[in-house]
This record gives sequence, structure tokens and C-alpha cells, in this order.
Amino acid sequence: MKRKITSLFLLGAVTISVVGCGNNEKDQAVAQYQEMGMTEEEAKEVADAVLAGDEDVLNADAVENQQQEKVELSFEPSQEILDADLGSGKVQILDTVFQRGGYLTLDEFIAKYGSEYDFSDIDTESFSKGGNTLKVFPVKKIEVNPEGFFEVSDAVYNNLGSSNRFALYLVISETSEDHVRLGDLPVLDISVCDPMNGIYSSAGCWYPGGFIYQEPTGYTYETIGEFENYLDSFGYVFVDENQFGHIELSPNEYAPYGSKSENDRILLAMNNDKNLMGDCPVFCYIFEEDRNTGNIKLNFFTEDNVRFYDEQQGKVIQQ
Repeated sequence: MKRKITSLFLLGAVTISVVGCGNNEKDQAVAQYQEMGMTEEEAKEVADAVLAGDEDVLNADAVENQQQEKVELSFEPSQEILDADLGSGKVQILDTVFQRGGYLTLDEFIAKYGSEYDFSDIDTESFSKGGNTLKVFPVKKIEVNPEGFFEVSDAVYNNLGSSNRFALYLVISETSEDHVRLGDLPVLDISVCDPMNGIYSSAGCWYPGGFIYQEPTGYTYETIGEFENYLDSFGYVFVDENQFGHIELSPNEYAPYGSKSENDRILLAMNNDKNLMGDCPVFCYIFEEDRNTGNIKLNFFTEDNVRFYDEQQGKVIQQ
């Protein structure tokens, strides 16, 4: 389940942005050049050359190589995510393991990951309208485009910057109360933004067990018994009832799902640690048989894949 990610260094885009700029803009350009892999001395030389219009430096072989260079970065699922229980709510994106389920506020998330992702378009000082979820798309600061996958463009999502940008997909919980500051709200779900349908993608993203969204899990209809043994090893309980359209399962139960294949399974996996809202999050996973190949693949609902266990009602509820 190894994934190759292409990091594309676009020197020209930075060059254009700093022409005619002052010291602050020069400092920003130097920082961007260093992110591209230049030393501080090289970055300052190029930035000075851009401002001065020095063609000799700008046409140097080293700069031309930086303009064209594509660096292949190999990301693999970590041992932490391979060993993780589906109920942990963990997800690895590129080389970072995130915690889903509402354990960090948006402010805390930005403080923790602000050096890697751009949150400047997210107004944390605005207030919630109550009873909804908010979806935001912070962009990776260094240009990283998963090989053979997507390009996020302004035509699809406003304010995402240039194309060839890698964006997270965050779902923020809004309480039933109005006028709650957005920065104080918990981050419920974390995945990768797919501009084609506005939700999950498989690019550079692994779920517990090393599973990848809509890719083979390593199990097939012929080894569905082995897959169930895998789920059983974490303490999940099989309920032999068809759960099509209505999920009545209790936490940590799985069952046949749908009417297209007897090998489809739906799982509700609970994290026993209460989140910032005082709830135990329940993570919903769907494992479906590919009708063409027989492979068992991970799938999700369009929304509401992070739910909660209501102790008073004694059942799983949606946000």
C-alpha cells in the first residue's frame, strides 16, 4: 500500500510574486525558496536577483534545474496506523497521523499543524449558526500533488491558491447554540479533499490497518472469513442481520450491509475516550465487494462517518 507523491517546485510562480516587492516580500520569497530545498544563501541570492532583474543569475543552471525539478517523495503507512484499531479514529495523511473524533478544537488544530498547512482563509473569530457542520480546506504549504491524482483549482474551491495543491478536508462541529466562536469548536473529521466530488479521496491517506479509501484491503470475497477474523481480533461482534438503509447497530458491532453482495459489511467502531463534547465518537466504515474483481474495498457514506454514542438513549446518533 505504498504511495508515491510528487512534490513539484514551481520557482516561476514565486519569481513572479516577488517582482517589485519590498523586504517583507523578499523574506517570504526566501522562505519559500528554502522550502524548495535551497540553502539560505542560495535563496537570498535568487531573491535578490529577481528583485534586481539579474539575468545572469536567473539563467544559471542551478536555477533552471530548480525550475524543472520533480522530487519523488515516497510515503508509506506507518507502523502506528498499521497496528491501529479502527475504533481509534486515526488517519495518516502523507507522513502525519491525525486524530479524528473531536479531540482538538479548530484553534488547537491550527496551532499544532499551522506550520504545515495554510489556514489563513479560515475565520476562527466568526460565529457558528448552530446545528450545522462547517467544512474547510486548509492547503499544504509546500506544493505536493499526489502522482496521477487531482489538481485543486480555484474554479472548484475558492481561495485554495494555485492548482497542484494538496488540501485537507476538515469537518468542524457546530453546536446547537448560536454565536459559538468557530475557533472553539471541535474538529470532527479529517481526510483529504477531492475536488471532483467535494469529499474523501485516497491520495496519500491511510486509515487504521493501512486501509485506503476505495482501494483493495487485501481481502476478497473468497477470504471474507479471514477479514471477519481480523475484525473479531479487535473485539468487534458480528450481527447476522442485513443493515440496508438504517443503521441500528450498537457500538463495536458489524453486519452485512446492502443488497448487492452478501459480502458487504458495515462496522461501527467506538473510541472509549470521551472527546471535547463529552461523547465517545463512533467511526462508521463500509467494506464493499468490488463487483468486477471480488476485492473487498473500504468505503464511506457521503457524510456523517463520525457519530456518537448517546449513553442516555443507549444508541449511536449522528451529529
